[in-house]
Amino acid sequence: MNDKQTAYIATVPEKSRKLMERAIEGRTSPRQCIKAKCLSCCNFDRAQAAACNVQVCPLYEVNPYRKADDAEDEEDNASF
Repeated sequence: MNDKQTAYIATVPEKSRKLMERAIEGRTSPRQCIKAKCLSCCNFDRAQAAACNVQVCPLYEVNPYRKADDAEDEEDNASF
């Protein structure tokens, strides 16, 4: 990890730090990398990640924090 990445990791809340370290170092699955990106986008707030409504985000459809029921409801509402 370079100095810039190390400095960034130091700002990450303890609860998410190991996930972010593994993702930055490339030592995790693509799904875990998506979790890390969604968390960082939402300031490491899992509730905010679950409530994400940024539909133009390329990771929106695979956001691991959104419930499947929420995604289906949005699809149902989109047809009206």
